[in-house]
Amino acid sequence: MKLDESCSFSADGNKMMMTPNTRSENLSSDPVWRCVIMPSCIDAVQYRQRGNSALAVFGKIAACAAIKGVRQLSRPTEATMGPYATRRTGDVTVKTPTFSVEVITLPVSDVERALRFYVDQVGFTLDVDYSPNDAFRAVQLTPPGSSCSIQIGSGLTDAPVGSLRNIYLVVADLEAARSRLLERGVEVGEIRHKTPIEAWDGGFARGLDPARRDYASFANFSDPDGNSWGTTGTGLPQSVR
Repeated sequence: MKLDESCSFSADGNKMMMTPNTRSENLSSDPVWRCVIMPSCIDAVQYRQRGNSALAVFGKIAACAAIKGVRQLSRPTEATMGPYATRRTGDVTVKTPTFSVEVITLPVSDVERALRFYVDQVGFTLDVDYSPNDAFRAVQLTPPGSSCSIQIGSGLTDAPVGSLRNIYLVVADLEAARSRLLERGVEVGEIRHKTPIEAWDGGFARGLDPARRDYASFANFSDPDGNSWGTTGTGLPQSVR
């Protein structure tokens, strides 16, 4: 695998960019959403903290200037998670670098329309709106409590508009989250659940999973360009467990 000059690499045409970790202060008290990418058949990965992921596009100096004073959540540091993950294979200990998914770029046709949708209707937090010239604009948004942000803008991606699929928002109460989105004018599909859960092969039935199992129930929506999202729940709220 070969890295280009921007510390990027590609796999099957999907481009990834790497950026160093930085510390940030935990100042948020917003409701928790966790944003993840996953195929429908894979259980959601839980992200609990996020950091200064604007560095992925903006560069260190520009990003630090752009997000000065913006609320940021604490993130794992080398003191808590280390720069490497370790695992044992027989008598051998293998060390591999840790990787954290922090930014997903969404291809949109109208940045202002997408910005209004994600902030005013879905409820994401605007972190950065950076545009050094008319040809380039990078807008970073984060679901409250998520370790993973999204970016929309101009000059960020050559992916077809509306082509992103299966980004999942993980919530504690799926019915409440769906109701809130509907109240804000988001067209959300009916709740459905995996079946048969014990040997799931991609099938769904209407309604919540009867046993309220984690990551078993889903409701989907799309942004104005057709980028699709799903919400999935972690069972019942803690207050009624």
